[in-house]
Amino acid sequence: MRSAIKAGFIPGLRASHYRVMSLIPKDGIRLTELAERAAITKAGIGQFMKYLERGGYVGIAPDPADKRAKVVTLTAAGSAAVDLSRHIIAETERRWSEALGAERYRELRRSLSEIASLTTGNGR
Repeated sequence: MRSAIKAGFIPGLRASHYRVMSLIPKDGIRLTELAERAAITKAGIGQFMKYLERGGYVGIAPDPADKRAKVVTLTAAGSAAVDLSRHIIAETERRWSEALGAERYRELRRSLSEIASLTTGNGR
């Protein structure tokens, strides 16, 4: 995994792709539920998934319980991409924590969480 970190993320995938893929559970999820979790419109999630499906990162199939609905699952390549992104993020956070020290790093995380909640409409 160390060489993958030096090489960086996979060409053709943006941070938003990794974020959305990380929201897909192992047994899959309906596209409408994924759109809600990701705070993306249904049309937007459809475009995301078509792109990721063409790249071989997800599979899309009719929901066995409701043929009108679609279920998205990660392929082996999609799971590997999510694992890689999590590993890179963990390594980055470890380096930041070492550079700042444990208390300053905790404060950075608290501040970033507060900012994120304000920008997503979940803040005060």
